[in-house]
Formats: sequence, structure tokens, C-alpha cells
Amino acid sequence: MVRSEGCHRKRSAALTQILSLALILTWSSLAVASAIPRAVNLKALARVAEAHHAPIALLFWSPGCRYCAVVERDFLQPATTDPRFRHVIFRRIDIKSSKVLRDFAGRATTEARFAKRLGVTLVPDIRFYNAQGQKVAPEMLGLSTPSFYASYLDAALRRAQNLCQRS
Repeated sequence: MVRSEGCHRKRSAALTQILSLALILTWSSLAVASAIPRAVNLKALARVAEAHHAPIALLFWSPGCRYCAVVERDFLQPATTDPRFRHVIFRRIDIKSSKVLRDFAGRATTEARFAKRLGVTLVPDIRFYNAQGQKVAPEMLGLSTPSFYASYLDAALRRAQNLCQRS
């Protein structure tokens, strides 16, 4: 009886180690760095946008928001490599972050305060701006229709580009 309990404990310990390793590997794969950089200085981005007559697409997100991760991974990241949108500037802003951000006027604020000032309360929220910090396409709030999301994003990016190229 003592021997079978010892075998059971060894198997249980081995199983615990295997499950722990699998969990660590899963977490590390989720923690891969984003292809969409954080916004740091919107005034500097606006100068680049103005030089290229390009829009700025801002993804407002929150850590732990699984819909934000889907929007970024499945829709925005592919758009960053799409030749049609090569001049669009993509950035992300964490609505809960206290990291410093320079707004379109060059004023120092935090990501959270900037999002609050714009009225961002739900995420994911993608907003499209020109070099003057004005909206150039309707915002895309949430992820209610994933099967149509790519076409909605495509239309919003094309509209934003068209308006910025005219200015």
C-alpha cells in the first residue's frame, strides 16, 4: 500500500509539472509584443502624417480585453502590411495607462487622461485622425460582427486616406 501511494505521488508531481509548463508556454505565447506600437507623441506623428497626407489610426484598448487582442491581431496587424494602407500610421493607446503621451497639441498627458478627454469608455475603439487631430472617418467601436469587421475597417481606412490626401 505504501509503495502505490509513493507511485501515485510521483505521477501526480510529474503531471503537475507538465501542466505548469504548458500553462507557462501558453502565457508566454500570449505575451508576444504587439506589432502596433504605443502612441507616445501624437504631435510628432501628426507632422509625419502631414508630410505624407496620411491618416493616423488609433486603437484604444485595455489589457485583458480579449476583443482588443482579436481586433489587433486579426485585423489591424494585417492592415499594417497591406500595400493599400502603407501610409496609414497605426498606434495604440491603453485607456488605463499612466504612461506619458503627448497629444496633438504637444501637451503632456497620460494615455488614460487622453482617452477620457476623447470620451473613450469602451474598447476596442479605433479612431481615425488627420494631421490636425480631427476625425476623418467614423470610429469603430467594439467587435460585434467579426465576419464583416475586415470590410468595415477597409472602408474606414480608405475613407480616412481619401480625406487626408485631399488636404
